[in-house]
Amino acid sequence: MSKSPCVTLHGVLLEAEGLGVLLTGASGAGKSASALELIQRGARLVADDAPEFRLNADGKPEGCCPAPLRDFIEVQGLGLLDIRALYGAGSLRERVTLDLIIELQVRHGPVARTPYGPDYQARAVLGVAVPLLTLHLAHGYSATPWIEALARNHTLRLQGYQAQHEFLERHARALRRA
Repeated sequence: MSKSPCVTLHGVLLEAEGLGVLLTGASGAGKSASALELIQRGARLVADDAPEFRLNADGKPEGCCPAPLRDFIEVQGLGLLDIRALYGAGSLRERVTLDLIIELQVRHGPVARTPYGPDYQARAVLGVAVPLLTLHLAHGYSATPWIEALARNHTLRLQGYQAQHEFLERHARALRRA
């Protein structure tokens, strides 16, 4: 990375489903536990707790891990884990372009349905708008399958496909035929 301005964000930065994903949320929201599950399913850890971001040559935020934190993740109830020692070097990535931010929010009551998909917002990172999705989970649920699905769905959106548009178009065609 270049020596452009640097910003540190709170969260866990991973490469998941081929995207650079930053998991954010309040303490206890399940960021590190979700990241550990994702790593066990093939994601690669870049940084836990304090990833640093700079703009890369393409003008996109790129994150890496400060040297003292490299390879480690802290999971509530387990303490510090050395991902390299546990899962091997293939479970780590030195840096990744930030493609998506997923904010984890735990709800202690009912979680509202979002039949047409989550609302995309944006968060400015070094002056660049990065897509932000908020994932509302009921207390005690694993966020991992939702995070994987959001990342895959985001890849489809980048390729021009949006499930909710396809769904609505199919229904409109069916209504016109009726």
